[in-house]
Amino acid sequence: MLRPLGSVVVSAPATDLGDGYTRWGGFVHNPVNNYDVSVNIGNYQHFSDRLGNFPLDSYALPEDLNKAKKQFVQAKGMLEAFQHYFGEYPFKKDGYKLMEVPYSGMEHQSAVTYNNHFANGYLERDWTGVGISPRFDFIIIHESVRSRRCGEVSERTQVGGEE
Repeated sequence: MLRPLGSVVVSAPATDLGDGYTRWGGFVHNPVNNYDVSVNIGNYQHFSDRLGNFPLDSYALPEDLNKAKKQFVQAKGMLEAFQHYFGEYPFKKDGYKLMEVPYSGMEHQSAVTYNNHFANGYLERDWTGVGISPRFDFIIIHESVRSRRCGEVSERTQVGGEE
């Protein structure tokens, strides 16, 4: 993969080839369907948190870093609730990442893409009409649960199970 100078590639660990080039690989420990693959390259700033021994990695553009740090704290509480109600996060080996992109967001196995204007609701609207959605960031929760569900379906169908 080629990247513009100064940009960050969010992927599996990079390998310095020793000749001025770096190779980035893509590897997941769990089966994944092509729909859940995303490539994002930008001048990302990384910050992280932990849920026990599980790393939670986030990536935002420099001009949005402070807003992202404030808004992305919702991911930790959401993952705690998911684990309480649905069981342990199934892709711990692949991690959980939340990263800013130029579209509203989408589920991707282990790297949820996000741009909900760093606000609760959906694109700063109360889409429920009854005051519930302004209490949480719809994109973080919706796309994270979709990421978990799509990954579970892929894993089950690729190992011979049925959906």
